[in-house]
Amino acid sequence: MLVVGSTYEGVKRITDRSREQKSFEVQKIEGSRQGNKIKNWWVALRSTSGELIYIRHVELARVLFLHNTHLVRAAFRPAGLGSLADIVREDGATQIRFNGLCNYPLSHLKTRQDRAHLAWLYLDERAEKSVHSIFRYFQQCESSDWQFRFDPPDLRGWTFSGYIQSDQAQQYLRLAEVTGLDNPWFEPPRNLSIYHPSYREPEDAPGKRKRPVITKDTPELEVDFHEIPGITQGEHLQREGGGFCMTFRGQDLSSLTGDRTRIATNPLVKKNDGGATQKVSAGQPEIDGKAKALDYAVGNAVNNDDLSDLEDAEETPQFELFEKVIKELAKLEEYKDLKVACKQLPSPAPKRRSRKKQKPDAPSIQRCHIASFSARKVKLTIIEVDTECLPKPHPLSNLVLCLKSGGDRGVEEILQSYVNKRKWNFRVVANHTLSYERPSHPPKFDKKTEKTKTDSALKEEWKNRLRNGINKVLAVVEDKN
Repeated sequence: MLVVGSTYEGVKRITDRSREQKSFEVQKIEGSRQGNKIKNWWVALRSTSGELIYIRHVELARVLFLHNTHLVRAAFRPAGLGSLADIVREDGATQIRFNGLCNYPLSHLKTRQDRAHLAWLYLDERAEKSVHSIFRYFQQCESSDWQFRFDPPDLRGWTFSGYIQSDQAQQYLRLAEVTGLDNPWFEPPRNLSIYHPSYREPEDAPGKRKRPVITKDTPELEVDFHEIPGITQGEHLQREGGGFCMTFRGQDLSSLTGDRTRIATNPLVKKNDGGATQKVSAGQPEIDGKAKALDYAVGNAVNNDDLSDLEDAEETPQFELFEKVIKELAKLEEYKDLKVACKQLPSPAPKRRSRKKQKPDAPSIQRCHIASFSARKVKLTIIEVDTECLPKPHPLSNLVLCLKSGGDRGVEEILQSYVNKRKWNFRVVANHTLSYERPSHPPKFDKKTEKTKTDSALKEEWKNRLRNGINKVLAVVEDKN
């Protein structure tokens, strides 16, 4: 959905950041009313500090429910969310099951934030009832001058963040754009899975497989709302990187499931900029349409399990050693959903008045290795920076992280803070995690025997250190729950 008050340059949104930013906790909802001149519906929120804050119904529904075009269409159907998926409960487990005729794309299920949001929509009765009120009010409107309206769910205790406009004459504030929501009440269930008919579960292949190289064209996009989207033209997903974040109590533990499998080999993606211009447009795709369908999605582009905003990097001997250690440890401890990737570190932030020049022998690509998996139904991430490929190799501990719900974007911010200072910024690490540990690397030289350790001895010691770090993080997280 487009955002009221924003301007657009092609498919990219430019928000007005000159406005005041504010966060507040909701004490209660004080009802809804229509504007006098422009008949938009507004909801009044009373903050715990006593301020009265108004927000448009359409903006509140955008950030609560309408995170992509498929959810928008479902909200205006008689069956509502039931037109996309059903809930199946058996043997203490809960599954959100997309039906075979549903065209809901997998790209909207990749991130923990997306899956936690979907779980809230389907498993919280108040959320489901609020979504259905959108269709009810739409059906009740007999005038051609329809104004968006719905019944918000109970928002007491929720924390809102966003851009504020003040009205001194009326003595209230207007929340023009919401950039963050924290729901302190809903906790995704532990035994939750999301079934999608197109999802293929990864399985390990015997032996070492060469990573396939995929060239991805990135044509220039031209927005033309006079064009009709075509069924055969595909969809352009435009996410707002870092623009909005919705969090819930605890950690999302959902998993994706499907009926088919695939070999778990991460391709090396090379982007090919330029090429022919591709038109994109909004609306329901039709047979004769010539444009791509524009799906303007709410959420963080970097908040996903595949960390797609970090560029892939060629594997190094250090990565292969890290991968062996992690896979052997996962097999021994029965960790689930293991993913290991070699990524490029982000570029350092520019320094003001810096006259330092990069050394000519500095490598053009600096790498990190990232593993994600589930241990005792808790999702964990391990980060290993390949310091041996840096201009000045230096010792650096691994990080074992239990990220906060909706906090996968924290991986990139943690790496960015490291790149800027060449050391871990534990304040940034703590802000994005429920718990973390920093196991150090085993020394390559054995002081007792005065000999260099063998690869097998190094792997064994590294596994033990990572295992201890993982168990400490699990103990803290399980104690909190």
